[in-house]
Amino acid sequence: MKDKLAEKRFRKDFTRQQLKVAERRGAMQRAYGRRQARKDTFRDSISGQVTFDKVVETLMPDTVALLLESSNSVFSQDVIKHREETHIRGQFKLEVPEIFSIVDKPEDAYEFLAKSLAVVLYGKNSDVRFDYSKCDRVDVGAQVLLDLILIDVIAFFNRCLGTRLIHNKFKWVRKAVGATGLKSTKVSIQQLLRSIGSLAIFGEEKAFSNIVPCALTRYRRDPKWTGEAAAEHKEVETTRLLEYVVKSLEKVDKTLTEEKLDSLGIVIGEALTNAEEHSSSHRRISIGYFRLDDTDPERVGTFRLVILNFGTTIYEKFADPDCPNPGIVEQMRKLSSSYTRKGFWRPGKFEEEELWTLYALQEGVTSIDPLERRRGKGTIRYIENFFEIKGLGDQDMKSRMTLLSGKSRITFDGKYRTSSRGPKGDEVRVMTFNSSGTLEDSPDSKYVEAVKNYFPGVLISARILLQRDDLQNG
Repeated sequence: MKDKLAEKRFRKDFTRQQLKVAERRGAMQRAYGRRQARKDTFRDSISGQVTFDKVVETLMPDTVALLLESSNSVFSQDVIKHREETHIRGQFKLEVPEIFSIVDKPEDAYEFLAKSLAVVLYGKNSDVRFDYSKCDRVDVGAQVLLDLILIDVIAFFNRCLGTRLIHNKFKWVRKAVGATGLKSTKVSIQQLLRSIGSLAIFGEEKAFSNIVPCALTRYRRDPKWTGEAAAEHKEVETTRLLEYVVKSLEKVDKTLTEEKLDSLGIVIGEALTNAEEHSSSHRRISIGYFRLDDTDPERVGTFRLVILNFGTTIYEKFADPDCPNPGIVEQMRKLSSSYTRKGFWRPGKFEEEELWTLYALQEGVTSIDPLERRRGKGTIRYIENFFEIKGLGDQDMKSRMTLLSGKSRITFDGKYRTSSRGPKGDEVRVMTFNSSGTLEDSPDSKYVEAVKNYFPGVLISARILLQRDDLQNG
């Protein structure tokens, strides 16, 4: 009997091993097929002299490709490749700014990100090192942009190394990229880098008792997916983000009722849908991070979540002559005319782009065909409910949510709340950022404003401070 059991076990193990071998062989064959396809694509696309620009155009992954194509931003390929840093040879050390934040110190952050892209992609150096030792604070939004650049450029170099013609001619594609000065880097920054940042992404992930990570997720909707398939994928991502929220709240002994969890799930799903709708590329990226400060007697924790996409901005999508929702566009145009008559425009500070971006966030406003989606809840609804996690009453300057799109920045810190507009039974929630509660009046310039740096897409960045006194179960 024992022999038969042993033989049966052996057959199962042997079959399992055969399947693993076959799976590995299949994976290798598929990888070889992809490499050959890239080589064929490259050969077919190149005519005449092989230039590095043509190589980038052919083999660069999506995210950095979109950044390089954004002619209005500091990431424009025509600007990046001519930066003086690209001529420096040998090892190049990039010192991360003291405050690395595209919200609080945007000019420093964008300059650093542009320099990083130029050095890593076009630099003639053989070794690039990132140094955080002089950095005091890193925001998730800025770090994820840097990490996305590194992920795609390294993937690009790996593709180049599969084609001898490329790596023989362009020697810098054998570049090493890493970090330096980690022993002198603040503990909180090291934790971010090793839990969700580039160190974790490239194999140096570490678990921390005071950290709840929500790892970087890149989603791209397949054009072949039906509405049902897309909904299933959104449900998976919504569940993942919900689990992250729940685990984060457990760190400060807070639980949510089933009703609030369902509500939050709807809101997160709506935010993901809006992020995808506003993207010309049907891509979205999400990442989160919760850090509990054990040194504080009140057990203060900071909750962060970033959802973003690249492509056209909110304003560009509605301003497109082919926008599939002309009814909404007409309403926006009428509002613009009203602002012109009232003299509300402030060149360089508040223009039509900022107004349309604000309008696009309201409940019921969508850039897709209204027949395809009956009525969106809008990003404003997401912001409102997200802050309900904290139970925010008085204004808390440490808790903030910021939306960046193009040259528009909209900030929510609790001073302005949503209100209901419209006939009873058919009300919609709006946030106008003014005391009158109507979009016919100009919004507070501290909360809806034009910024110097152009973000090529949409980014929503939330930072919420959670304290024991803020939190009530249920």
